[in-house]
Amino acid sequence: MKGFRQNLTLERQLWFVFATVVALQLLSFLLVLFNVDRSEHGGLLIGLFVILVLVGILGWLAVRGFVQQLFGSIGRVTATLKDIAGSGGDLTRRIPVHSSDEIGELSAAANSMLDGLQKIMRELKENTAELAASAVQLKQGADENAHVSNEVAHAVQRVSEGT
Repeated sequence: MKGFRQNLTLERQLWFVFATVVALQLLSFLLVLFNVDRSEHGGLLIGLFVILVLVGILGWLAVRGFVQQLFGSIGRVTATLKDIAGSGGDLTRRIPVHSSDEIGELSAAANSMLDGLQKIMRELKENTAELAASAVQLKQGADENAHVSNEVAHAVQRVSEGT
C-alpha cells in the first residue's frame, strides 16, 4: 500500500481518504439497514440516510475547499518561483506572504533564501570589481618592472661595451 500512496498526488490522496470515509459510512448504514426491522424503525433509517447524505455533502465541500486553498497557495508560490527563475534570476523579486500557516512559512523561507542569494551575488560582484582593479594594478606594476628591467639591461650592456 505504501508504494501505491507514493504515486498519488496530495490532492488525490485527500480525495481517496474522503471516498474511504464515505464508503465506510455507507457500509455502516447498510449494516444497520439489514439488522433493523424496517417496519418498526423506518423513520430511524430515513434519518440515518439523511445524516449520511448531509455528512457526505459537508465532507465533500470541506475537502474541496481545503484542496482549493492548499493548492491555490502552493500554486502561487510555485508560479512566483518559476517566474523568478524564468526572468534570468531576478533576485529582487519576492513571494507575497499571505498567511502564517505552513505555506506562509514556505514563502517566508524562500524569501529568506532569495535574500541570502542576493547578498552573495552582491558580494561576488563587489569582489569581482576589486579583483579586476587589482589585476589592472598588477599589470601596470608588471609593465613598469619590464620597462625598468629593459633600462637596466640597456645600461648593463652600455657598461659592458664601455660607452
